[in-house]
Amino acid sequence: MEKNNSENDEIINLVKLGKSKHLKEIQQGKIRFTRMYKYKNMENKNIGDTYEGLSSIHYTDKDTEYFYSNPLIENGKQIKIKDSILSLADFPDNNYFVFCMAYFSITDIINKTIFDSKIYAEEEWNDVLYFYESKNILQKIFDRIEKLNPKIGPVKYYDYNINQYNLDVLSKSIKYKYQKEYRIAFIPKENNEFIKIDHDTLIVDIGNIESESIIVPKNIFCEGFIIKENI
Repeated sequence: MEKNNSENDEIINLVKLGKSKHLKEIQQGKIRFTRMYKYKNMENKNIGDTYEGLSSIHYTDKDTEYFYSNPLIENGKQIKIKDSILSLADFPDNNYFVFCMAYFSITDIINKTIFDSKIYAEEEWNDVLYFYESKNILQKIFDRIEKLNPKIGPVKYYDYNINQYNLDVLSKSIKYKYQKEYRIAFIPKENNEFIKIDHDTLIVDIGNIESESIIVPKNIFCEGFIIKENI
């Protein structure tokens, strides 16, 4: 787990927001990964990031370093996508398959700011899959995909008008920072052992985790944390 400014800001809890039917599949060990570019098509206007899967690509030519992304910056100045040597569809991170969760910390619990009201207002989910030991779940998934050099961690949120350096599959626009998204991403090999649903979806089986998680209705989760003082 990564730490921020204090121990209280450490990411200590990971949850999956969704509908009971899909969350039960996860409890049975079926972790569904979706190809990155599909997120742009499947997510609604509130969730979807136009630049989902954006990468920074740079090279040095005659002592001048160029950075390319979308929207693009050339030597610190924004340029149009049509002037780029690469289109968004050509960026390598579009080949990644991704599984997303959400995170919160002790500070969030204390301040009662686990998630922004925008999250609770979304109609695409009505239940929360809460993992008792988040590190254990991450380890189970990592053990199955370790050989594929996965990228795992909280999404980094950027203002693309200011920064377009070091972007990758774990990057997203700052206007989605309230999502507090945590991602696991990898590029599968053609002869992989995972269950392939279709061209854009595959399942990584980590074994049953029903004893390590619980499904909680949205309204209960929103009000469910009680802080007890030690006597």
